[in-house]
Amino acid sequence: MRIALHFGVHSTDEERLLKCLLKNKETLLKEGIAVPAPGRYRMNMRNALGNKFAHLSPDDIQHHILSEMLDGTQPDRVVLSHEHFFCVPGRVIFRGQLLPLAGDRVRQYAEMFPDHNVEVFFATRDMATLLPALYQRMGRAQAVEHFGEYDAMQQRWTAVIDDIRHKNPTVPITIWCNEDTPLIWNAVLREVANHAFDTQLIGTDVLLSKIMTPEGMKRLNAYLQSHPPANDNQRYRILEAFLDKFGIEDAMEEELDMPGWSPQYVEDLTAIYENDIYEISQMPDVSVITP
Repeated sequence: MRIALHFGVHSTDEERLLKCLLKNKETLLKEGIAVPAPGRYRMNMRNALGNKFAHLSPDDIQHHILSEMLDGTQPDRVVLSHEHFFCVPGRVIFRGQLLPLAGDRVRQYAEMFPDHNVEVFFATRDMATLLPALYQRMGRAQAVEHFGEYDAMQQRWTAVIDDIRHKNPTVPITIWCNEDTPLIWNAVLREVANHAFDTQLIGTDVLLSKIMTPEGMKRLNAYLQSHPPANDNQRYRILEAFLDKFGIEDAMEEELDMPGWSPQYVEDLTAIYENDIYEISQMPDVSVITP
């Protein structure tokens, strides 16, 4: 069995992936893909992480977690998702580093399922927008207290990926940029769940509908029904064309509110991020979903 672990990250997914797949759990189960409700595994995995099952053998821990979440079914694939899998929001930046616990966390979760193959999925985000989002989410005072001293210019997703790969050399990693998610959402869902390309899922318009006018969404859906794309590239080009014509400009722009950040500083952070993602795309054994 393959176990897909979706790690979020904080201020990227906001549980959208899990909610969408849960809406389609019966359809996916027909393809051997299980999407358990989070209440069936999150607490057990947290307890295992916190050594509350230390009295149990690894096989017994695995059996307990799987039996609770699968309820007697025997799927080929299981999708588990939680934005806290890596850490709580206050540890996104810790000791001056972005997600320093990532590699250890993946190893600990993989050890919970010694007889199965674990895969890792998560979205990255430009530090120019991730940090303001985290500050807004936590409150500036709390964020400053938790994050401590750090240099935004020195944070690299390549370091996160390297840490995961070094400590988990056999675990496949798939990432995507949060900024691209509205365009690639169907591909993200398919990569995580590994369902067939022609499987029709419901509730997949939630992201596009936030940045496209209702009239645009109506026309887009009609066009996709009459001209179904043969592959992801065709779909991306169609979505780009409709967003160009019907996109809600204000909805596609993110507000930045970080004291002391100049427009040039923000531009420099974004340039670093884009180069960072390019370097990740060149890494072996790492898949990057792009439009």
